[in-house]
Amino acid sequence: YQFGPFYLDAEEKLLLREGRIVPLSPKVFDTLLVLIANRGRILGKEELMQSLWPETFVEESNLTQNISQIRRALGTDMAEAQYIETIPKRGYRFVADVRVVAPDERNLGMSPQAEIDPLPLAIGNGSLNRLADEKNAQPAQTNTAALMQGLEPESFSDEITRRPLEPRRVLTSLALLFVSLAVLAFALFSAYRRSNNQSKTAFQQITLAKLTTSGTALRAAISRDGKYVAYVVEDGGQQSLLVRQASATSSAQVVAPTDARFRGLTFSPDDGFLYYVTQPKGEMLSKLYQVPVLGGTPREVMSDVDSSISFSPNNQYFAFVRNYPAQREVSLIAAKLDGSEERKLLTRKRPEMLSLQGPAWSPDGSRIACAAGMSAGTDSTMRVLVVNLADGSEQPIGEQTWTAIGQVAWLGDGSGVVFNGWRRTSAVYGDQLWLLTFPRGEVRRITNDMTSYEGVSIAIGAPDSGALVSGRTDRVSRIWVVPANGQGVLDTGRATQIQSGFGDNYSERFGLDWMPDGRLVYASHASGNLDIWITSTDGKEQRQLTRDPLTDVAPATSADGRYIVFLSERSGSGNIWRMDADGGNPKQLTHGKGDSSPVITPDGKWVVYCALSDNKLVLWKVPIDGGEPVQLTQQVSWRPVISPDGKWIACQYQGDGDAKTKIALIPFAGGDPKLLEEMPLPEFGLFRWTPDGRSLAYIVTRQGVSNLWSRPIAGGEPKQLTDFTTDQIYRFAWSRDGKALACERGMTINDVILLRSGKIE
Repeated sequence: YQFGPFYLDAEEKLLLREGRIVPLSPKVFDTLLVLIANRGRILGKEELMQSLWPETFVEESNLTQNISQIRRALGTDMAEAQYIETIPKRGYRFVADVRVVAPDERNLGMSPQAEIDPLPLAIGNGSLNRLADEKNAQPAQTNTAALMQGLEPESFSDEITRRPLEPRRVLTSLALLFVSLAVLAFALFSAYRRSNNQSKTAFQQITLAKLTTSGTALRAAISRDGKYVAYVVEDGGQQSLLVRQASATSSAQVVAPTDARFRGLTFSPDDGFLYYVTQPKGEMLSKLYQVPVLGGTPREVMSDVDSSISFSPNNQYFAFVRNYPAQREVSLIAAKLDGSEERKLLTRKRPEMLSLQGPAWSPDGSRIACAAGMSAGTDSTMRVLVVNLADGSEQPIGEQTWTAIGQVAWLGDGSGVVFNGWRRTSAVYGDQLWLLTFPRGEVRRITNDMTSYEGVSIAIGAPDSGALVSGRTDRVSRIWVVPANGQGVLDTGRATQIQSGFGDNYSERFGLDWMPDGRLVYASHASGNLDIWITSTDGKEQRQLTRDPLTDVAPATSADGRYIVFLSERSGSGNIWRMDADGGNPKQLTHGKGDSSPVITPDGKWVVYCALSDNKLVLWKVPIDGGEPVQLTQQVSWRPVISPDGKWIACQYQGDGDAKTKIALIPFAGGDPKLLEEMPLPEFGLFRWTPDGRSLAYIVTRQGVSNLWSRPIAGGEPKQLTDFTTDQIYRFAWSRDGKALACERGMTINDVILLRSGKIE
């Protein structure tokens, strides 16, 4: 649809203004699309909300907010009258003239240099968060006439008729002619490369195909020629390595099922071998192996490799990232093919970091790209760096940052990199795929959906270098309420489920707690944005409590039901906030770096949380009414949970000089920690006190099925608390009276996708 200076592509979910992308969240885009598709007709608010949020209770303020964001995106000058008309007490109507664009005209809407339109996004108290200016600086035009000045045929002719040329002058003229022609050829070649580099056209339009449908495929890599794809399959708690043709459906097992965890896959430059990184069960160090693509006996190459590797173009070296937990360091390392002659190229000291998903060696062999940044709990900032191998210098590609960046891959001509990454300003909690041009640093988003992508591998040796594989994650889940019988034992057979409002990727990070009156408080994407919600246990009374455009997660309730504390990005940084039980009177309690994991003490006087101190995460407490925070621990500690009697804080803990994480009990009144040596590290880092305060409960997943177990803090054998036979558990919480357990259960669907540039007709 074309209206005014705008072009909306419904299929690609893009809004452009004069060839530049105008960023919109998915739900805001859907709102605009519904208005345009029904242009000229009054759409009632109820009709709009039912269309946008079917079978979900969402307050009218969400629709109002979407309309407001559309008007800002379309421009503030006369936007209401020019595009969207408000019909008092009825709804909205799109009033601009709209032209439906035929399929063969669609390329008119986006220029090859489509950019992100700098757009002010309102946050918090009305301050503005501007996207960095990403305008393309126009390349300098080659002045052919200037290069050819003095070399016109007439000038040579006139000179010859006047007098004979001396041999030296002839040689000089020929040399000048040769140099000028060489300069001209180089200038024309440079101009051709600038106008034809892949970064301008790669993945502007995409065709996406699922290579797997089992829902159990992890990790992925594509061969340089684009003919083969390798991926990991998880089944029954074990993982195996498979290879298939990109254009076929059958696959062959290359590495048999093992208890080890695969951490990275890479094809060799000649596509004859697969290199993979695995971490054996129960061991600290990961190992790099080589195996023929068509199958054979794996060969160990080296130990202590923590990321996928990337080969130099001459096939003599490879690069990887290694973590040094004891030294609190991480390094980018290059080594020869046999694992010898290691050389550290880049080192970061905590809280600085390098991504462990994998670096990328440039196609010309001159530099290595990797994701680097600062990790301060929830306040993480990352960008893509390039390390120049000639002099060891490093520099970021562009000025833009992301909250998290995973694996990096170069385009075949070195004109840009593609990576999976996430920004906290995104409405969706999950990685999307991005393209960053080199060396300009201009950004283009490749995907824009509700799923999450992990890892990037590009067929840089294929004719068009237009094939990319990545892992894609979706989740299907529901909240279940499990009653306890008279003896406090959970009765799984009588569990009931809440039908709507759940199924978010990474929901294990979103939080879940009970109100004293038996309602549940949780974070969800149900409104199209990540907010705090409250629901009755039958799901009939669901209500949204927060409405800020930025992320609100990890709610924790007070024992008297008066307050809810939560983690919010609304101040531009992750901090702890407090609100009334109905969502009113929000108040910021903390102003630190990396604030996270809030929990209220049973007496309702303190909020215990995690934040940075001297560049390490430790525990703090702050008064529930606000005030000066008090540091509780000196050693690295995070994920606090408070015992029902308020005397102990259980947390994850690392002592001085000890890189191994343990579960510790810390006296709330002060004192030395008590380490629970036999307590296993919980899945997702989640654990809770049991209602009697004698044990810690945690998730155990075996052969794809999760159940809750508990371990007494005084020592003794663990005890199984639930007997589910299907699905995984992602988050859980006990009711205040201990008579019921709420837990989110479901399945995570992991598949490998193949993404190509252009559309298949």
